Amino acid sequence: MDKYKPSKRPSLTEIIDGDYTVHSEPYSGPREALADLPCLNSNNSDETPQETPKTLVLSVSHRRAAAALSWNVEHFVSECGLENVGMLTLTFPRKVLIPKNAQKKFNNLRKQVLAVHFGQYIKVFERQKSGSIHYHLLIDCGFDIRTGLDWEQLEKRIYSSANSKLRKLWAMLREELPKYGFGRSELLPIKTTAEAMGKYVGKYIGKHIDARMWQDKGVRLVEYSSKARMATCNFQFASPGSKLWREKTRSFAMHLGQHLGKRLTYEDLSRLLGDKWAFNNRHSILSIELDNPSLPIRIAPVRPDTKFTSARGDLDFIPW
Repeated sequence: MDKYKPSKRPSLTEIIDGDYTVHSEPYSGPREALADLPCLNSNNSDETPQETPKTLVLSVSHRRAAAALSWNVEHFVSECGLENVGMLTLTFPRKVLIPKNAQKKFNNLRKQVLAVHFGQYIKVFERQKSGSIHYHLLIDCGFDIRTGLDWEQLEKRIYSSANSKLRKLWAMLREELPKYGFGRSELLPIKTTAEAMGKYVGKYIGKHIDARMWQDKGVRLVEYSSKARMATCNFQFASPGSKLWREKTRSFAMHLGQHLGKRLTYEDLSRLLGDKWAFNNRHSILSIELDNPSLPIRIAPVRPDTKFTSARGDLDFIPW
């Protein structure tokens, strides 16, 4: 007999909010949790992650986010100790589609439970194929949860080899998670190395983009606790394309400075053209022909509140 009883028909308000019941009873412990949790292989720390679909092409910004996440995970595991780090997957017993609603529940859990029982963490936002939100956390348990664990038994859902400290964490999560609106979860040690784990978690970016919904615009895909981040996304890949972009950006700034009669710094460009000056002028920058610098360019609208103006007049259109 199925222990999960179908819930009542959702109301129109619940459907609009994207928060309606799928199962009436949340979370039943580690043994039952493994089979139906999303995005897992034979166990949560398998060294053979699901591959990103070959037809999916990530943007440069998402590639940077995936690379930074991979580096941060590798650094995080190395700093905290492989034996002390666990992979915690959090799901909701009610189908949550709105990122803001899911984040509110997580913030409450973080303040009342995670901050008390765990250390630093790295959290990744992801959607199931159904659109429901769930989280993956790489988290510092503060003690060894890995030694003595029989991975072969674990793959058969036999958890008797887990040490007493890990069992206490499981018991605590079973008791506390439903209080904060979470359903089934899984906390397991890392099976692989820090480097392999970094690559595995980095795959989540591509998987999320493939299942992205319109509500996810502006949502932070990766969240770091205060001391968990080592690398940011403020870098460029060492590729021929990025080298060409830097050369054209330099040419853009140099000729703009010549028109203004001033050698421009990065701060000058931000004050003159806005913080996103390179992005707003990307079409002009990409159109620059380094071998033929005689063509004019068009400048994106200058911020109206700027005090840094040209003595030579309008900046909307300047000769090259």
